[in-house]
Amino acid sequence: MTVAESQLFCCSRWWWTTTTTLFAISVSAAGLAILPADLRPILAPAAALVTLQVFFIMVLWARESIFPLFDAGAIAVLATTVYGVIPLAGFATMNGVWDRYADGRLQAYDFRPSTIGHVGWMYVLYDATFITVYLAVRRTSVQQSPPVRMPSLATVLALAGLLIFGELTKFTLGIAYGFGTDSVYTQAAGVPAIPAPMPGVIRQLASPIFTAVLLVKQALLALLLINWRLRACRIALFAWLIAEIAWFAHRVGSRAPLLLLVISAALLYHRLVRPLRIRFVVAGGAALLAAFLGAGVLRTFHAQPAREHLNYLATMNEFQSIYTNAFDLYMRKEAGGLAAVPWQIHAVDLYLLIPHQLLPFEKLDPAIWYLGVIGQGDAPVGYVFGVIAQAIVGLESAEIVARASLLAIVLALLHRWYRRHDDGFWATLFYLFIAVWTYYSFRATTFWFLHFILYEFVPVMLCAKLADFALTSLSETGAVRCE
Repeated sequence: MTVAESQLFCCSRWWWTTTTTLFAISVSAAGLAILPADLRPILAPAAALVTLQVFFIMVLWARESIFPLFDAGAIAVLATTVYGVIPLAGFATMNGVWDRYADGRLQAYDFRPSTIGHVGWMYVLYDATFITVYLAVRRTSVQQSPPVRMPSLATVLALAGLLIFGELTKFTLGIAYGFGTDSVYTQAAGVPAIPAPMPGVIRQLASPIFTAVLLVKQALLALLLINWRLRACRIALFAWLIAEIAWFAHRVGSRAPLLLLVISAALLYHRLVRPLRIRFVVAGGAALLAAFLGAGVLRTFHAQPAREHLNYLATMNEFQSIYTNAFDLYMRKEAGGLAAVPWQIHAVDLYLLIPHQLLPFEKLDPAIWYLGVIGQGDAPVGYVFGVIAQAIVGLESAEIVARASLLAIVLALLHRWYRRHDDGFWATLFYLFIAVWTYYSFRATTFWFLHFILYEFVPVMLCAKLADFALTSLSETGAVRCE
C-alpha cells in the first residue's frame, strides 16, 4: 500500500468513526424523545453509556484499523457499560414498581426514576472520564503485533503440573472443608466462602490457589492457540471448552470461572490467531451475556414453582446488585442515615496488598463493612461493593473523576509497555490476566486487580520459572554425564 493509499484509508476510517458516532447520538436522542416521560430519566444514562462505548471503540479502530479486543482499556470501558446498562434496562421494564424478584434492598425505597437516573449519570461520568484520559495517554500503535514466542518445554510441563496441583488442592479442600465452586460463596472476595472451620493459614493460602487455577488455564489456552495450526491443538482446545461448559451445566455452580475462561479464549484467539470481526464479537458477546444472566436466574430460582413470569433483566443479578449498592448508599447519605465511614474504606487501595497480620490497624473490606451498614454482618453472602458506591461515601463526583483518571493512566501505560514486549509469552499472559480482571476495578475497588497480580500471577510465574530452571538444570546435568 502506498503512502497516499494509506492516508486515504486512514481518512476513510475516521469518516466512518464520525458517521457512526453521530448516528449513535441521533438514534439515542430519537429513542429518548419517543419514550414515555417516566422512562427517560432511567434510560438517558443508559443511552449515554452505549454512545460512549460506540465512540470509544470506533476511535481505537480508526487509529489502528483493527477491532480493539485485546485491550485492557477497552475491556474496562465495556465492563462499565454492561454494569450500567443492564440494571437501568431492568428498572425500565418494571413499570414504575420494583419487581418482586428485584434486589430486596430496593423495596425499602420509592421507585423514583429521577433518583435511579441520578446514580446512572455517575456511571456516565466515570466512563466519560476514563475514555478521555485513556485515549490521551494510550497512543497509537499502527504496527502489526508479532507472533508470540513459544516458551520452553520445561515451562509447559511446569504449567501442566501447576494445573494438576491446583485441581487436586481444590478437590482436597472440597472434601475436607466444603471448599468449592458450588458452595455458598462471597462475592466480596470473589471466591467461595468457607462453610466449615478451617485454619486461618490454610484459608489465606486456599483462596489464591483457587483463583490462580484460572491463570494456569489461561496459560494453557495460550499454548494451544500459539500452535493453532496443529490439528491436535485445535481438537484439544475445543474438547476442553466443551467439557468445561458441560461440567458447568451439570453442576450449575459459580459462573465466573467459566465466563472468564471463555472470554480469555476469545481474547487470545484475537491476539494469537486472527482478529475477530466486530459483528462476531457483538453477537458472541450478547449470547454470552444472555447465558450469564440466564444461568444466574436458573441457579437462584430453580426451586421456585412460579418461574414462567420471571423477567431476567428485572430479577436480581450481578449488575443490579452493584447498582443497588450505590443507590442504597446514596439514599442513606441523602437521608442523613449513613453513619461515619471508617477511614479504611477510603484508603483500601493503599493497603489492600498488605496481609492483615502486618497492619497496625483493622483491615476493612468495603463489602464486609457494607454488610454491617445494612444489618447483615453475619450473612454468608456479600454484595461486593463497586467504585461508584465507594465514591458516594467519599468525595462523590470529584472522586469518580479521580479514580477513573488514575485507572485510565495506569492501563494506558500498561498498554504501551505491552506493545514493546508483545512477542513474549509471559508479557502476553500478564496483559491478558490484567485485561480479564479489569472489571474488578469497577465491581470492587479501583486497584483490586493488584491483589490478583501479587497473590496469583506472581506466584504462578515464579513457580513456573523455578520449575523451568530445575528441569533445565537436570536435563543439562544428565546430558553432561552422558557425555
